[in-house]
Amino acid sequence: MVAGAESRQKVEITCFLVENCSEHKNSIAGCVNCAPADTVARATADLAAFERRMGDARAAIRLLEHLLAIRSDEISYWVQAEIYQSLGRMYLESGVTPEARARFSNICHKFSEARNITNRWSAGSMHSKSFTG
Repeated sequence: MVAGAESRQKVEITCFLVENCSEHKNSIAGCVNCAPADTVARATADLAAFERRMGDARAAIRLLEHLLAIRSDEISYWVQAEIYQSLGRMYLESGVTPEARARFSNICHKFSEARNITNRWSAGSMHSKSFTG
């Protein structure tokens, strides 16, 4: 086996998970940064990375686009950011289509809104604290 290569068994298990358990919702108890679809999202991203390494960027893109189309509201922002980073790299390597450009325009707006909400929350919590005895 080549160092760093995926084992055939791992790829088969990941493929099974993505194909048969795509609606799985992981527990988010005790994890404020987690979302119900993070496990499936990470498995899909792993499978897409494998497809890309095997030379099938189109299959990798389809996997990620499908995941985002059906589960993006259930994937945490930080996992989505990792997925969009990979997807963007694949778009650049395989050619940017008008659909890809529109997807990234929308996601930039979405993440900008999330950042603004987080900034407002942080600023509000800072002002609500009293530093006097």
